Amino acid sequence: MIKVSRCLNLTFYIIQYMINRIFLVTVLISTAISFNLAAQHAKRTAPYDSLENYLEGDLKLYIGQELYLKPKPRKLKKTGYQGFYLDYEAKKKDKETNIYKCCQVGTSVSRYDSLQGKLFEVMKVVTGKGMNLKMRDYKLDPERTYYLKLRRTDTNEEFYYEYDGYEHNWLFVMNGYWQKSRQLLVGKDYVLRGFIDVKNYNTHKPVEFVNGETWKCIDFALDVNKLDMVMIYENEKGDVIAQQKNPHYTLVWDKASATLYENEMGKYWDTVMKLETEIGMSERMVEMSLGKPHKIYNAVHGVQWVYDHVVLIFKEGVVAGYE
Repeated sequence: MIKVSRCLNLTFYIIQYMINRIFLVTVLISTAISFNLAAQHAKRTAPYDSLENYLEGDLKLYIGQELYLKPKPRKLKKTGYQGFYLDYEAKKKDKETNIYKCCQVGTSVSRYDSLQGKLFEVMKVVTGKGMNLKMRDYKLDPERTYYLKLRRTDTNEEFYYEYDGYEHNWLFVMNGYWQKSRQLLVGKDYVLRGFIDVKNYNTHKPVEFVNGETWKCIDFALDVNKLDMVMIYENEKGDVIAQQKNPHYTLVWDKASATLYENEMGKYWDTVMKLETEIGMSERMVEMSLGKPHKIYNAVHGVQWVYDHVVLIFKEGVVAGYE
C-alpha cells in the first residue's frame, strides 16, 4: 500500500509539474503575441512626422492635417479637378449635382478657379461602395472605395475627396510637410551634380553648371510647371536653380555628407560626381554614382548589374567589366 501511495504521489507531482510548465509556456506565447500585435498597432498608429507629403495606405494619419490644393499649368487648367463629391454614398456619384463646385466647362469635374490654392482640413476617413484593387498594396480592403472628408477652411463647407492610392494623382501639399521641410532644408549648403540643361529659376536663361559646386538652399516651394515641390538653390555667382527634393537617385548631398563621401570614394570621387563608373569601383560606389540597378543577375562570368544605358559585371565585389 505504501509503495502504491508513493507511486500515486509521484504521478500527481509529475502531472502537476507538467500542467505548470504548459501554463507557463502558454503565458509566454500569449505575451509574445500580445507584444507583437501591440508593436504592429503602434507602428500603424505612429504619429505623422511631417517628413512625407504622401502617406500611401496610412489614411488615418491624414486626419487633422491641412491640405493645400496644388495649381495646374496653364494648359491643364481647363481639365479642372476630379474626385470631389458632396455625397460619397450617392447612387450616381458622378452626377453633376453631386460634384463639388461643378462643373468645369465641357466636363463633369470641379471648376478649377473655385478650388485652386484653397486650404482644406481632413476631418475623417470613410469608405463607400466600389472597388479599388490598388488598396491591396496597402493591405486595405480592395472591395471598398476610400474617401477623405474635407472641410474648406475659408467657407467651412464639407465634402469628400476620393483617395485612389496613386501618388501621381495626389492633388495636395500638406502644410505640415511644407513647413517641416523648409525648417530642415533652407539655409543649408549642398553639393550638386548631374544637372543637365540647367536654367535660371527666375530668368529661365541657361546656367553654366559645374559638378561638385556648392549651392545654398534658399527656399522649398511648389513648382507649378513640375507639379511638385522643389528645393531652390543659389550659388556664389547669384545663379538660382531648382530641383525636386526626391529625384530618381541622389543628385544632391548636404555639404557635410559630401565631405564624408569624398573621403570614402577616394580616387573615384570625380567619377561618382560625373555619374559615371570605371573598373575597380565597389558596389557601393556604383550605387552612389548611378543609383540602384534595375535588375541583378548571377552569371558564370560574374554578377551583372543592369541599368538603362549599361550592364556592369562585378567580380569579388568590384567592377571588372561591361556589356
